[in-house]
Amino acid sequence: GVRIMLAESLVGLAAVAIGLGQPMRATRLIGFARTPAEMLGAEFDPMERRIFARTVGVLRTTLGDEAFDAEARIGGAMPDAAAVDYVLQD
Repeated sequence: GVRIMLAESLVGLAAVAIGLGQPMRATRLIGFARTPAEMLGAEFDPMERRIFARTVGVLRTTLGDEAFDAEARIGGAMPDAAAVDYVLQD
């Protein structure tokens, strides 16, 4: 419930971060968003899946696979509270 909603919100924020020219931030948010969904065995709704796939594609193109994977791992390792703090940072 709540964790998958948080993950879906973070996907949207990652798309916004791309628009603001912050691909590293976007990638960490994607990394964190992916983790709750995987842990719960849940899937994003169809619209969120499309946004997620498009966002990941843009980030992989922008950063390259190696940098994307490294930043996504950092995001995926964040505890919930740290991810929320990260979102609230400027």
